[in-house]
Amino acid sequence: MTSTEKDPTDEKSSKDNTPQNTEENEKLALSEYITNLEARLKLKNEMRNQNLNCIRPPENYFSKLDSGLKKNTTFVKKLKSFSATQIDALLKDFSALNLTKYVSEVAAAIAEAKLKMSDIPAALNLCSALHRTYSEFSTNFFENWQKILTFKATDKITNSSKLRVDIRFYAELVAIGIFANKTGLPLLGNVLTVLINMDKEEHNNIPILLSFCKHCGEDYAGLVPKKIKDAAEKYNITIPRNTFLPAEKQNIVRTLLKDYFISLTKHLLSERTQLQALHAANQRTLHTRGELSQERKDQLEQHQATYDKLLAGAQSFAEVLGEDLGEAGEPPVLSLAVTEAQGTVTIGGNEEFTLQAGADPWQDEDTKNNRKKLTRVLFSVARTRLDLLPFYARFAAILYPVLPDVCAELCQMLKQDFKYHVRKKDQINIESKIKVVRFIGELVKFSMYSKMEALYCLKVLLHDFKHHHIEMACNLLETCGRYLYCNPDTHQRTMIYLQQMMRKKTVSALDSRYVTQIENAFYYVCPPETPAQPKEEEPAMNQFIRKILHEDLQKSNEEKILRLMRKLNWDDPDVSSIAIQHLAGGWRVRASARRALAKLTAELSAWQEAVAPAAVDTILEEIRLTMEDPHPRYNQRRIATVRYLGELYNYKLLDSRDVFTVLYSFITFGVTNDHGNVSPLDPPDNVFRIRLVCALLETCGAYFNSGSSKKRLDYFLVFFQNYYWFKYSDPYWSDENQFPIYVKYIYQECLTSLRPKLTLYTSWQQCKDAIEELRQSLYPELGEDEQGDNDDQGEDNSVNDGLDTIIETDDETDNPQLPDESSDEEPITENAGNEDNEIQADEMTIEPRRPAAKPVEDVEFESAFEKMVMENIAERQRENRPQQRDIAVPMVCRQTTKKTYEQLLKDSHRDVFQQGKEGVEFVLMVRKGTKPQYKSFHAPPELASNLQQQALVDKQEMERVKRLTLNISERQEEEEYSAESGGGSGGSGNPNRGQHVRQKYQHPKGAPDADLIFGPKKFK
Repeated sequence: MTSTEKDPTDEKSSKDNTPQNTEENEKLALSEYITNLEARLKLKNEMRNQNLNCIRPPENYFSKLDSGLKKNTTFVKKLKSFSATQIDALLKDFSALNLTKYVSEVAAAIAEAKLKMSDIPAALNLCSALHRTYSEFSTNFFENWQKILTFKATDKITNSSKLRVDIRFYAELVAIGIFANKTGLPLLGNVLTVLINMDKEEHNNIPILLSFCKHCGEDYAGLVPKKIKDAAEKYNITIPRNTFLPAEKQNIVRTLLKDYFISLTKHLLSERTQLQALHAANQRTLHTRGELSQERKDQLEQHQATYDKLLAGAQSFAEVLGEDLGEAGEPPVLSLAVTEAQGTVTIGGNEEFTLQAGADPWQDEDTKNNRKKLTRVLFSVARTRLDLLPFYARFAAILYPVLPDVCAELCQMLKQDFKYHVRKKDQINIESKIKVVRFIGELVKFSMYSKMEALYCLKVLLHDFKHHHIEMACNLLETCGRYLYCNPDTHQRTMIYLQQMMRKKTVSALDSRYVTQIENAFYYVCPPETPAQPKEEEPAMNQFIRKILHEDLQKSNEEKILRLMRKLNWDDPDVSSIAIQHLAGGWRVRASARRALAKLTAELSAWQEAVAPAAVDTILEEIRLTMEDPHPRYNQRRIATVRYLGELYNYKLLDSRDVFTVLYSFITFGVTNDHGNVSPLDPPDNVFRIRLVCALLETCGAYFNSGSSKKRLDYFLVFFQNYYWFKYSDPYWSDENQFPIYVKYIYQECLTSLRPKLTLYTSWQQCKDAIEELRQSLYPELGEDEQGDNDDQGEDNSVNDGLDTIIETDDETDNPQLPDESSDEEPITENAGNEDNEIQADEMTIEPRRPAAKPVEDVEFESAFEKMVMENIAERQRENRPQQRDIAVPMVCRQTTKKTYEQLLKDSHRDVFQQGKEGVEFVLMVRKGTKPQYKSFHAPPELASNLQQQALVDKQEMERVKRLTLNISERQEEEEYSAESGGGSGGSGNPNRGQHVRQKYQHPKGAPDADLIFGPKKFK
């Protein structure tokens, strides 16, 4: 083809690009758009008018249709998988079915169906038919749409594809009149507002909003594509509009979309700036290093993909809204574009050049003189900077592929320097000698220095193994000895040299410092083989108990665990001790299972009475031991133990006196009440005891609300506030080191929850005044005695440097004037007082931190006594109860043997003469068939006399036990009376402990037992 000839296709394309053809194409596209728009608007207006002014069929119309369950249910199932191809079949089925009772199911099925964009026109026809037939369809349908399209700005959109289709479907339903504007528009406006406001930074909702603008923008926002809008303005052609939504509301929607578009352009500009910065950073990296890492390449690709996606969305949005991107639409100015091909790296930008992959960027600097300089710099590392040697060795290994001469020269220089120091045999410059051998060792690990040469160096040092040679050999072994020992090529020779070194150490009289260095180097290279310590295996029974109590126990399986615990061999001391140990370990279980463990212990104590006292004693001992060692590592354990103790009190496993004893021990044990005398058991910075008190009161304090327990708690709160303000006012706390605010909040919340109307003290002096008033009201006679004692013992107290602690007494002397715990519900007497507040600081005795060890005789006696008691209890449990000898005479037999007074007189006279001949009359009960029968016979007199004597002996024994019991009760009453009259308190032990054992106790927070309140039901 010559240059003068023209291609027909080129001629055609040139004709199409003429201005006249361009105008024709624009007019054709504009007219086609207007035609399609008018058809859509006409169809929508017709459907809207029909739906808004529909006349629904009468009620007798539905009676002719099929209302069967099977067909209606099948129709609903088909709707859940709706598609445009099913519309004809569905409309046919719809015309034959009575869906009056299934309208809500139909509405839910259509709303939840996973539709495509192409299915929406068919779905609109079906919804219109349903709306024109059933009046309640639109109401149920709208309720389902409310559930689907109602979400918050903080919610994450899980299925954006379905939401995109749902928004268009709902908008079309409002446009054709299925939902009235007043009802449907607020929900649509809320959805658009939330989608835009939640996505002004990330812009992940572009596809959803773009789909709405393309399909529904002309109805709700008056949107026209930019090309069509420009053509209409150019040729002065009016574009028809949908008038179902007023112009002012369309402006609101258009403004909302434009705000989103503005934020999108800002985001696009920000992404473009970041992309340009990343390109510039890659340019600098490539210029300095000659290559880019894979991480930087991936990061560049990720940013480029993000920017391209955002740019495409912004361009589409601008086209739909009829806006211009402006600066955001300009391509980024990249100073560097890096592309890699096989064997070359192309760098594009303002200047493009190609760098061969095998080319040397330092070709101009690679001279012999420069290589020597580099070698000398590596060799002349400071002798005191041993920490740089690994990095220098690594750098030399990196240079080896491109500059092998540098590494070879460096190794040669190190070898010569090593020989120089060995030949000189002086005792100076030890740092330089150590630097040389350690540098050699580091190069050996990178295979830069020969392994055999390194072993030769070690051999030379072992030949004259003394003084500095010892330190040089040890440093060489610490650096590369393990590497040589584990390498198969040098393992044998390294082992020989190590053995030779140890022999020289043995036969030589070396300094202890050298001996230590030699042993450290030897065991570093060849560590001794220590056999694995056999782990002591826990018995299977211990593992079983720990698993069911600490891992399996929860509220849902309490009964199952209880049955398993009851099946244990409680007669075995080992099993019982382990079980009690785990039952008392409230700190070992999860916090959610702590109450379940307490309930299990309470129910188990109904069958094993020794469980409750042993568990409580273990917990009390645990609390006391952790107070003697107030290390913070026990804090979490102490909190859990105290809360578990409160749960045990809630299940009546211990007395309230025990709880108050623990509470008072928290605020008195090791407490000096003197800021000048610091206690090691309760230092000023340790405020954890306040948390312990609050934890125990939060667990069980709510039950101290009546009787003597209420009064005791009121008294304790006074002393507790005194302890709190004693801690708070300590000089240890200052403006720089403030009192922990969380402790203050815990303290205030605890007291206000227990006593809402209680007025809290605001200073330590107020607390001390309140305690003094309490003492004067409860024990006024102690004032004079305390004054005299203070005068006599003032000097002793000043000399005493011990810890003032509360006197520990038995339960019989704990509470001098309070009634027994069994009278908690009775009103308190005037003389009632606190169990511990009568003990003043001046009367406190000095108690050692830990009790003295008991004598061996006492320990043996206690163990023997405990063993005897346990054996007696076990033997008593195994005893069989005596069988019942006397059986009540049956009523039938009584009726048949009833006689008159005269007959009885005759029988008595006859018995006197016949006694000893016929014997005693007995009645024998036998069973024949299903009914018992009674036969009379005369037994020998010897049998009757033996039975009578045995019955008489049993009766006498019962009388003796009864008298003994009554005497004990009378003696206890006398002791209580005498103790009350003399100022003491009688009655020790737990009065509640014996009461709950015989019945299964339920937690008081549970549902009440109607049978216990109103009595058992009586059925007639």
